[in-house]
Amino acid sequence: MSKRTIIAAVIVSLIALSPLSLPLTAKASTIDPNSDEDHDGLSYRVEVETYHSNPDKWDTDGDGWADGWEVWHGYSPIKVGEAKLDKYDGDHDGLTDEQERNIYHSDPKKSDTDGDGYDDGIEVRHDYSPIVAGSAKLRDVDTDGEGLNDAQEIAYGTDLLSADTDRDGWNDHAEVYNGYDPLSHTNTKTDKYLRIAWAK
Repeated sequence: MSKRTIIAAVIVSLIALSPLSLPLTAKASTIDPNSDEDHDGLSYRVEVETYHSNPDKWDTDGDGWADGWEVWHGYSPIKVGEAKLDKYDGDHDGLTDEQERNIYHSDPKKSDTDGDGYDDGIEVRHDYSPIVAGSAKLRDVDTDGEGLNDAQEIAYGTDLLSADTDRDGWNDHAEVYNGYDPLSHTNTKTDKYLRIAWAK
């Protein structure tokens, strides 16, 4: 076989493969994480990272409702039917997807987020952290490092991953310690949080 024949065969092979590979590569490298290409009301990043819905499908679960509409009304965009997010437990670990996302910050797609051999729900029921491996009790973990342990944060409803849940410039610990509401960006005094905080 001549060099010319070999080169021609390689070129033909590359041309045949290029329609399959180039568009995928081009799309992956140019996608804007804040874009909403399927016009369902959720950004690419939110679909992929938060709800695990398909960023290229307006209605991931095929139930006739846009993914964004379902999320805004408390429904799962990936489960057909009336699967409420506050009742849906996709990984069957005993915590709803909403609890995993918004309270414990565990992975709603993994029954054992920290990989220590115990399901997230079992750990939470026994006051262990589902995101720190080993025998870490919630009261011994301060995920955001602001001075309130995770058990206290859960009791107040503050964010385990944010030192300043209400974003008012004061960290949650300082607000609780001084009698302010860590969930309100106004200077709201309260003693309710103090009673819960130091009882834990």
